[in-house]
Amino acid sequence: MIYVILLTTIVLYAVIAIAIHFRKALHNSNSHQINIQIFRTLFLIVSVNIGGYYLNYFQVLIIIPKLGNDIMAIRKWNQIVGILLNVSAASNAPILYFTSTEYRNAFNKEWQTIIKLLSFCEIAAATSIEQI
Repeated sequence: MIYVILLTTIVLYAVIAIAIHFRKALHNSNSHQINIQIFRTLFLIVSVNIGGYYLNYFQVLIIIPKLGNDIMAIRKWNQIVGILLNVSAASNAPILYFTSTEYRNAFNKEWQTIIKLLSFCEIAAATSIEQI
């Protein structure tokens, strides 16, 4: 089931990439540069995500059968590959942060809001402790 979702994601990203590629824009225009940046970002996101799933697939087909009945080794490899798979699946935000100025500005704005909220919670907690 997960591979059907993965293949659907790949197809959707490929359709978006094709649409961006055939979009009419002059080569020297700002729109063309934005299209190239979008294409590169999508390609990087898809490559990292697919790489994580193929690493998991490689582990299931190659590594685990070679381990035989060694349960502890299988568990160790499952944890290692599982962590790498989760990192690859969660890589969208860091990739967008480093490749897009708009996303970087939005992330920075939200981080400032989160820091203010956390600072307010710390002040409120300290105030309530002093009142007791």
